Order: sequence, then structure tokens, then C-alpha cells
Amino acid sequence: MIFELADPHGALRAAVWSPLAVQRLHGPPAFGGFGGSGGGAPESVITALAVVEHDGAPLIISAAGQRLDSCRPDGSWDDFAVDGAHSDWVTALAVVEHDGAPLIISAGDDESLRSWKLDGTPGALVREHAHPTGIGALAVVEHDGAPLIISVGAGADGALRSWRPDGRPGPLVRDDAHRTGIGALAVVEHDGAPLIISAGNNGVLRSWRLDGTPGPSGARRA
Repeated sequence: MIFELADPHGALRAAVWSPLAVQRLHGPPAFGGFGGSGGGAPESVITALAVVEHDGAPLIISAAGQRLDSCRPDGSWDDFAVDGAHSDWVTALAVVEHDGAPLIISAGDDESLRSWKLDGTPGALVREHAHPTGIGALAVVEHDGAPLIISVGAGADGALRSWRPDGRPGPLVRDDAHRTGIGALAVVEHDGAPLIISAGNNGVLRSWRLDGTPGPSGARRA
């Protein structure tokens, strides 16, 4: 099932046929600044999605403004919701398993990285200044038999960092990963080991091993 954010007023719709049609998942548009800039972006615009299995079925987690919400693929609401998850826009979401249960990871334009249990209470991962700028993307990779969360700076710092679900920093730290902000992350397997792919806002793709050393040569879009 593929989902598309087709409605600028906060509606969540399916890109292919599906029972899901949740209108205004995050309420009517309230105009405010993206990242506090006063640029006029509607605060109900959905900025991130993640999917977690809960009670034997998928649960869709969405972020808009500073709020997290949830719904089922059949369009029904679910109990997971967090008001004021961040002090600025939520920019990215990821899901890991921690202590035998799902843990929602959220990143914000407020530079912070936070975690949430499915009952809405905070998890152990709370980093108020995970990056010196807003966080642009998240990815998850397995390392030493446990999940490792990768985060990147969306601003000029171009930093790439890693975190354990219990809040400890991970082994991957590259404060000079890119000369610009980083807008996207992906994980592949290369030569039998995870390889992190990062995309800079200047069109450059780079790759990183979990010890922080560069992977195979990067590429730049012409």
C-alpha cells in the first residue's frame, strides 16, 4: 500500500486504491512560519510519516507542526497522539524496537531528537541539541545486534550523527559530512556491512561506514 500527501490542507490520502481516506488528520490549516520563519506555511501540513505494527496491524504515525497523531489503514483513529512533541516543526520520524516494544523517534526544526512509546509517554532518547541546526532526516540501521538511529543536520552544519535508543551517542559521527545541509538518508548493504547514503542540498551524494570512514566515491548530479 503506497500513501501520498496529496492535500495541502493536512488531509492524508492514498496514492493507490485503499480504504484509507482520513480527512484533515491534523485539523484545518492554521498559517504560521515553517521553522518559525513566518513564511506562511500551513501548520496542518503533514511533514513526516512512519509505520509501526501495533496489535497485529499497521499503525500510521504522522507529524504536522509540533503534533504527532495516528490512524489505521481503514481510516479509523488510534489513541497515539502527542501535542507539543517539539517546540518547532517535526521534520522526520523513524521507528525502532527497544526493550521489546516499538519506539517512535521524532526529529525537529528545534534541533532536538526525541522518542515516544505507543502510550504517548516519552522514551529514553531525548537530545535537546542533537544538532546545531534543525534535523533534516532520520534513518535506522542495525549495529551490534541493536538499532542505531542516524540523524543529519538540515542547516549549514552538514553533520551526520548516530544515537542509541537509550539516549547514548552511537559510533558514527561526521561533523563534516557535507558542506551544506543534508536533506535525505538511506541505508544499503555493501561488502557485507551497512553503508549510510547521505544527500546534500547541493546535489552531492556521499556514503559512510559505521566507523565514520567514507564509503565508495560519492556522486554529484550534473
